Amino acid sequence: MKEFLQHVYWGNSNRTYLLVTGGILLGWLTIRLLKKFILSILKKLSLHSNGKYKLNDILVNVTSRFIFPFLYITIAYYGIEQLNITSKVDQYISLAFAFVTTYFFIRIIIHFVYAIIVHFMEFKGEPPERIRQLSGLLVIINIVIWSIGLLMLISNLGYDITTIITGLGIGGIAIALAAQNILGDVFSYFVIFFDKPFQIGDSVTINGKSGEVEKIGIKTSHIRSVTGELLIMPNAEIVKSTIQNFQDMQQRRITFVIRIPEDTALLQLRKIPDIIRQIIEATPNTTFDRSHLSGLGETSIQFETVYHIKTSSYMDYMNAQQHIYFEILKELKQENIQLSFLNFPTIPVITPKN
Repeated sequence: MKEFLQHVYWGNSNRTYLLVTGGILLGWLTIRLLKKFILSILKKLSLHSNGKYKLNDILVNVTSRFIFPFLYITIAYYGIEQLNITSKVDQYISLAFAFVTTYFFIRIIIHFVYAIIVHFMEFKGEPPERIRQLSGLLVIINIVIWSIGLLMLISNLGYDITTIITGLGIGGIAIALAAQNILGDVFSYFVIFFDKPFQIGDSVTINGKSGEVEKIGIKTSHIRSVTGELLIMPNAEIVKSTIQNFQDMQQRRITFVIRIPEDTALLQLRKIPDIIRQIIEATPNTTFDRSHLSGLGETSIQFETVYHIKTSSYMDYMNAQQHIYFEILKELKQENIQLSFLNFPTIPVITPKN
């Protein structure tokens, strides 16, 4: 047994290998026990917070996913460092550990940044659709943090990063000049995100194209049109356009015109505004605004009517319009008034929420 322990392989005795292996296993066992104890404490603190503050939830997630795995690797690294190994192998192991350390350090920062941003948006009462828009912003945040982390790693390895930063600056200018359209879309994404002209799930009309917003990406936004196809629009073009957002619309303002033959009796003409008013007032979810004789033509007399639908539902609007349409036809026929022209152009008006 003694001879076995003293036998040397690759510059280390079996006794040294056993001690290092035992030390690593003991360290892992200690971390495993501490993990259960620490996580149980953090979870209890998280439950006591009543969901108002999610810092403890973030700590539980970061500790479980990143800190403890990194501690396992760290113990293994320092255990291996106790062995008598060649300088070249030691250099490779140290380099690998530096990469692992940088990786976990960056992942922890990104996770904290993302969690804090989401928590802040939830605290401000932002809807889930708004939080889903973070995907594009997080890509940019990831690129920035990873770039800084890798530069720090290169600096810690003993390299001069001044030349690298200078080269990146010159290269960045060249890339910016070559990719002006892409950068324009990226900056437009920030305009959409912070200015909030629309959000995921909103019904919008952009450049005459109507549909529901499905995705807001860094370069393009996806809109599912009312006819079913997917419209992919560059963000820069969207920002330059007039955007009609119907999501916050509380009521619709409807204007319609009817034309009566010019030889209709005056007594009959005077009845028309009151007939239309009664029909609209008897229609659910509608508010009568006005109805007037608005024009005299060579062959017809024009009456213009305005009313409001007290809901943003398109189906309610169509039902009310259809009902009014049929009732006007019926009442005018009963009054023996001929109809020369009937039209229902719709003018939606956005009314802010109270």
